[in-house]
Amino acid sequence: MSFAWPELLWLLLVLPLLVAAYVWLLRRKRKSALRYANLSMVKEAMGPGAAIRRHVPPALLLVALALLIVAMARPAARTRTDTSACRTRFTAWKWKGWGPSRRRSRV
Repeated sequence: MSFAWPELLWLLLVLPLLVAAYVWLLRRKRKSALRYANLSMVKEAMGPGAAIRRHVPPALLLVALALLIVAMARPAARTRTDTSACRTRFTAWKWKGWGPSRRRSRV
């Protein structure tokens, strides 16, 4: 696989910085949450599984950004075409009378 603009793949190095910023924001929020007196009531209101569910949107955003960066680099697969198959089809057209030479143009 090759890329039309492989230089854009360097932008993938920004993604770990975004993860670090997200972790830093979570820790900052945790320190401010300690100021409240009744944290047990807040944890009960959140319920089980809420801790994992709140990380899903940022994770999806991170995956979307990674896919967007790779798509902007324009990946292209290199394939080998079999020219004998193309010739075989063309000769079959000529033999059956379907080929481009038998088409009539409308005037």
